[in-house]
This record gives sequence, C-alpha cells and structure tokens, in this order.
Amino acid sequence: MSVRFEATTTFSVPSRLRAWPSMGVLAGMVAATIGPAVEGRIGALGATLAFVLGCATMLVSTFLLLRRPRTRGSVAVDGEMVHLRGTAVPEVALPRSTLRGAYFVPGVGSRPSVVRLLGERDRRLADIEVADPREAEALLDALELGPTQRSARFAVMAPRGSASTKAGYAGLIGGSALMAAAIPLHVPLLIALGFVLMVTASAAFLPCTMHVGSDGLLIATRLAPRFVPWSDVLAVEADGAGIAIVVANERIRVPISQRRHGNDYDKMAQEALLMRAQQALAAYRAGHEPDAAARVARAGRSHEDWVRALFDREGTFRTAPILDEQLWSVVESPHADVTARAGAATVLARAAGEGERARLRVAADACTAPRLRVLLERTASGASEEELDSALREVEEDDDVRKERRASHG
Repeated sequence: MSVRFEATTTFSVPSRLRAWPSMGVLAGMVAATIGPAVEGRIGALGATLAFVLGCATMLVSTFLLLRRPRTRGSVAVDGEMVHLRGTAVPEVALPRSTLRGAYFVPGVGSRPSVVRLLGERDRRLADIEVADPREAEALLDALELGPTQRSARFAVMAPRGSASTKAGYAGLIGGSALMAAAIPLHVPLLIALGFVLMVTASAAFLPCTMHVGSDGLLIATRLAPRFVPWSDVLAVEADGAGIAIVVANERIRVPISQRRHGNDYDKMAQEALLMRAQQALAAYRAGHEPDAAARVARAGRSHEDWVRALFDREGTFRTAPILDEQLWSVVESPHADVTARAGAATVLARAAGEGERARLRVAADACTAPRLRVLLERTASGASEEELDSALREVEEDDDVRKERRASHG
C-alpha cells in the first residue's frame, strides 16, 4: 500500500499505567481539603502538614499523569494505518478508522510542536513532533484530517464577555473574597474552600476549545457554546494574543491564554489557529451550493410536510427524480442549508450499508454545527427512525433560532 506521509521524528504515546497518578491527585485533594477541616482533632501543625502534603501530592501526581515518554523513530501513514516505529517502544500501529480528530499543538521553549491524534471521546492516541505548522498540515492532509475533511480542535480561552468568562471571574472574585474574610478569623476550612473555589472556577469556566470545521467555527465553552457558520463570517483576524471572528455588527474576540500580551507559545498557537481557520474559510468561499439543496431543505414547511416530501423522490412533470449522488453532494457540502444536509442524510440513512455509513461518518467528522453533527453521527451509527426524527426536529429548532438571531442583527 502506498505511503502518503513518512518522516523521521520523535513521538510519544500515552502510558497505560495511569491509575496510580490519578489516585494520587484524588488523595491529594482530599488531604488538602479535609486536613484543615479537622484541625481541632489533629492540631494546627497536623492540619498544616496535611494541607502542604496534599498540595505536593497533587502537583507530583499531575506531573506524572501528564508525562509521556518520548522516543525517536519513524512515522509512516498509508491508506489504512499510522505506523509509529521507535527505538524505545515496540511498533505502534493505529488504524486510521479509529482516529476521530487531530490538531496542531505549537511548541514553546524545550517543548516541541506536535500533531496530536485523538480517538473516541477525545482520548489521546499519540503526539507526533513536527518542524513547523506547514509540516503539520502535510501530516493532517495525509491522514485526511485537513480543513475540508475533518474538524480540528484548538485550546483557547472563553471569548470576552461570554457567560463562561463571567462565571469564571465571578468564582475567582468570590473565592478571593472568602479567603480574605477567613484569614483574619483563622478559619482554615473557609480558607481551603475559598482556594478550591478559585481554582475550580478558573479551571472549569475559562479554558475552552475551538473547533474549526468545513462549515464553521464552534466555540465550545462550558456555558452557552456558540456555533458561527462560515456564511456569517466576514473575516478571521489576529487580535492581540488571540483571534477575532468578524461577523455582521459583532467582533467575537477569543484569547489564546489569560496572558494579556502572550508569550512565544501563545504566538505560535495563535498562528496555527489563524492559519487553520483562514484555510477553512477560503475553502468554503471557493465552493458553491449543490443544485439539489433547495429541493430537500425545509424552506418554511411544517415538519410533517417536509419529511413527507423528503421521501417522495420520484419528481413531478417539472422536476426530475433526485438521485443518491445528488443527495450525497448535499450531505457533504458545507454550503448547503443545514436542514437540507440533515434531510438528505436522513433519506440516505434509510437504506445505508456499511460503505454508506462510513461516508456519513466522514461528513459528521468534518461538521461543527452541533445539532447537525449529532444527526449525522446517528445516521452513521444506524440509529432508529425515531432517533433520527428527534435529531431532525432539533436541527429545525436550532436553524429557526439562528435565523431569528440573524434577523435581529439586521
């Protein structure tokens, strides 16, 4: 089988022995929280030691949990497998069918740039070192995970002014106020609770991910995630240490990190995200909507009338019958209306075999519109007609909300 990509580089695969560090993190959290709470029984010295040892255990365990041994070797990608051959580890062969995503992670300092391969539920499969963003794109293209083939995920911070940002800063301020009030009163439990609130709020609400797909951008915040279709985007630009998504009457500012001016890592991350987003936007603008999209879109019809028309493919004296390849062109086109893509996928799923379901899976992997992606994933997994109808209704509702928002902004 022909090799699509081959390079001599360094790579790492996750260790299978991750249970002990995970237990260490949990034990450290328990010790740091419970120790001050039982100061009356173990004394001030015991409570302090429990807190310090608990924090130290969490730090060491987290380091061991994140550590991944690196090895020098070769990486080869063919039509079916990703082969990792190293000197310190046995050969690792990853079936490409198990890859559910990949994204570029820029290096900083002694940490190299890598392409991170992800499996089901975003489980990390491997980190492959690359020299620069362009080599990363070459590897992603060989894996068929490029801008038009698969959505890419990037670590960012919640957009300024978003609900997640407000919740994160509220937790930071609330935790700081609780600690400030508890310290003069010498209440260790409240001090510990304030510290936990600060750490939890900032970790839970401020970091998020941005998914760059063939149809748009998904800003996956903890609260109120937002999908921005490419049809609404005027430009994607650099903005300080982050990026700005320019839409009509709005500029969505997405920081890369909490650092105001950013360091070398932030600049490389910004460059990688900006390059991927601009490539996806350019690819979208170079395409066009399939002719059959208008016939399978909802177009203001009731749910029942729309579904009835979807499965009436024979045509009339004015229109020719809709062929399967026409429906596939709609499903795979990011330019088609979301209801058209959802409707076409629902029709194709009724008689889909293994090959057709694999093709639907590819379409789902390139999609970032949340409700449409759920429907495409269900068609690819052979879901029941009731499950597909439920997903179809959710696509309709989401499309109605988006059109109302667009109309309200002029």
